[in-house]
Amino acid sequence: MNPEAAFPTAPSAVPCTSHADVKTETEERHVISKITIPDFDADDVDTWFLCLEVAFSVNDVKSDRQKFNTIIVALGNRAKYVYAAIAKCNKSEITDRYQTLKNAVLAYFQPSENQRLTSLLSGISLGDRKPSMLL
Repeated sequence: MNPEAAFPTAPSAVPCTSHADVKTETEERHVISKITIPDFDADDVDTWFLCLEVAFSVNDVKSDRQKFNTIIVALGNRAKYVYAAIAKCNKSEITDRYQTLKNAVLAYFQPSENQRLTSLLSGISLGDRKPSMLL
């Protein structure tokens, strides 16, 4: 009796994918060069990231490095404001460079909670109502 036949091999833990399903970094670079990247909008960073991520999704861009590099290109000369995060990502073995840089961009360009509250309240006319009516 063949001992190997008595103990069937376990199925591979790696899912089967065809070569067509896997994009190389070079292929992703080519795709990104064709994507229309929305102009960076420092006044509405959340919406800018939403549009950028939709472009990544539609074009099947999954590489963290490609997404990271795309943000830097899109920021242009404003990248200097988040240089510390860029340098940190390039020096260390951070695996989520895109998310790290995205968080830094959001932290720098989004107005603080106090600024948003002030902006909201500055547009409200109380008339003859008391301020407590806003609560």
